[in-house]
Amino acid sequence: MSRSARSRRRPARSLATALAIALALPVAALAGGPTAEAHAPGPVPWSDGEPRPFLAAAAEAGTTQHLRLAAGWGRPWWLWGGPIVDGWVNESMATGTVGARAALLAVNLDVHWRVTRHWRRAAMPVLERHAEIALDGGSTHHAWDLDLWGGAPTPGGFLLWEVLATRLVGLPSDVHVFDEAMHGIVRPPWCGLASLGWVASLRGGDLKLGASADVTHLGRGRDLRWRAGPQISWAFGPRWTLRGQVLFTVAGPDDLALWPSLGGGLLVGYAWATGDRRP
Repeated sequence: MSRSARSRRRPARSLATALAIALALPVAALAGGPTAEAHAPGPVPWSDGEPRPFLAAAAEAGTTQHLRLAAGWGRPWWLWGGPIVDGWVNESMATGTVGARAALLAVNLDVHWRVTRHWRRAAMPVLERHAEIALDGGSTHHAWDLDLWGGAPTPGGFLLWEVLATRLVGLPSDVHVFDEAMHGIVRPPWCGLASLGWVASLRGGDLKLGASADVTHLGRGRDLRWRAGPQISWAFGPRWTLRGQVLFTVAGPDDLALWPSLGGGLLVGYAWATGDRRP
């Protein structure tokens, strides 16, 4: 291969690696919502697969338990498209989503229908400031989520971004509810967030360490919530990944205790796909 051909391949590989990290390490909160694990669990090695029709599954355990089933065409957990089903459960809720993903590297898209059952959280009156989350007999919420994310290489690491829009369905607009996708108190029907992060690429690219920040539109007029915190991703095997993130509320309309307002989590994940020949 000529030197010029190799030089043309290097930027392409760098971009592909950056966007794969964006798939593996979302900037949004890890605790409870569909953005918690809405992105591909597999790091760079999945790029080695052959394009094909496939069935795939992934499981994660930690602060939130998560199971994902997918089918499609392409390189699983890397560059692919098809239907996807997810389920999450923790001490506060259970969430299920049904939708589709187009993982196109440059721009990645998820669209899904979400159902969340809160074990105790209930609707709240419309207040300018909440000091606590109402607890009663629980509640069930339905929503549509549209999630866009991606990334780009930078010196020493990668820039990550995400935009999530949510429309809650079947709820009156004169209440406030705790939404898992935003991990905050919102007013139906519309809410959303935008996030930006940067991670350093360490240990040959297996370890990603950095930080992120996000801003959330809570559907409550001009009130916005701002969060920031560290994040990590470690690929410690061909199919195994550890992901962690903590997001502290820096500013916002509510005065909640640390634990319900804290976003993030720690997860160990395993991914599988048909046609994968790795050990």
